[in-house]
Amino acid sequence: MMSETDKLEEAVHASTEAPEAELHDHDESQELVDLYTQSLREIAEGEIVKGTVVEIRNDTVLIDIGYKSEGAVPIKEFQAPSGEITVKVGDTVDVYLEQKEDADGLIVLSREKAEKTKIWE
Repeated sequence: MMSETDKLEEAVHASTEAPEAELHDHDESQELVDLYTQSLREIAEGEIVKGTVVEIRNDTVLIDIGYKSEGAVPIKEFQAPSGEITVKVGDTVDVYLEQKEDADGLIVLSREKAEKTKIWE
């Protein structure tokens, strides 16, 4: 059986631990936010960036360039003259950043402009 003193000591101990746990949780949350923010690299319109194909749609190829949202490239830029799509999910490609965000919240990218720009460099 627990004495009144033991109960009181346990209550005091529990009340002093709770804020530390909450503070620790807050620190971990802030650390995760900081890591996420650091992982988002700054991008500038007009630069060529590497990206990974994450989805192929009917008219667009979605590419992850390590920014907060994916970028979209018209599928025709990845089609051979025969109409065959020349990339697959997981492929790494160079793309030109035309616009940071369109009306749908996607980054506007161009593979053709990246290829042309690389020729001139």
